[in-house]
Amino acid sequence: MCVIITGIKRKPTLVELLAAEDQNPDGGGMAWSTPKGVEFVKGLTAEEIHETLLGLDDSTRWVVHFRYATIGDPQAGLCHPFPIQKDTNLNTEGRVGRVLFHNGTVPDWKKRLKDITLDPTFEVEIPAGDWSDSRGVAWLLALNDSTRPLNFIEGKFVVVNRRGILVFPKGRVGWVEEQGILYSNTYWRGRIPAVIARMEPERRQQNLPLVTGRGSGTGRSLVDEVMEMLAEEDATADIEAAEAEAMDLAAPKKKAKKKNARKRKARKLRQAK
Repeated sequence: MCVIITGIKRKPTLVELLAAEDQNPDGGGMAWSTPKGVEFVKGLTAEEIHETLLGLDDSTRWVVHFRYATIGDPQAGLCHPFPIQKDTNLNTEGRVGRVLFHNGTVPDWKKRLKDITLDPTFEVEIPAGDWSDSRGVAWLLALNDSTRPLNFIEGKFVVVNRRGILVFPKGRVGWVEEQGILYSNTYWRGRIPAVIARMEPERRQQNLPLVTGRGSGTGRSLVDEVMEMLAEEDATADIEAAEAEAMDLAAPKKKAKKKNARKRKARKLRQAK
């Protein structure tokens, strides 16, 4: 499915990024606007993205993406974003004029590109390397020198240029805005309790106060679900510890029983002789 995240009033917390990565584990990437162009890096972890975001000024426009590979192999080069240029490449970092982020699938992307390249007047060299529908759309935009085709292609898109970002479809249809951040979807939020539960206790205490929002259960918050999961893990740990202790206590008795059984067997053999 993938997810695109971009800030309006704040940056995402580490927990949010880890949960988004947990749901979409095939590679992260990000881009941000600068006066000289768009900087992009991909093949990143949630931790690396979080550190990079912390280093950006609050006024900088940025976009983050986590990939769930449905078209194209899981590899850093096919993570997002993709440069919108006629020689769109698979570089994992750089500075370009525009880049594209995509959430969704384009079923007929190969046919669209095939129809273009079979045109007798087509003279542009086809870029080398592996392809996905998202890379194909980025190339299509470059060939048209326009973002207008995004109004007629399935999915959610963000174009980043040096002036800022453009969100598609127009009117942000299907997008979710929560607490100052715009998301292409929020399916990943259900992963937050598990992400918190996996953290070391000290780190958990640091991040738990930053967790907000509704949980998957009616009338329950994400914090409620986190605490319930931790309580279940503690109970499981207590049971396992009690079972281990019982086994330790039983071990000497079992050993003594085996020893006595061997003695009785030896006596019977001697009597039989």
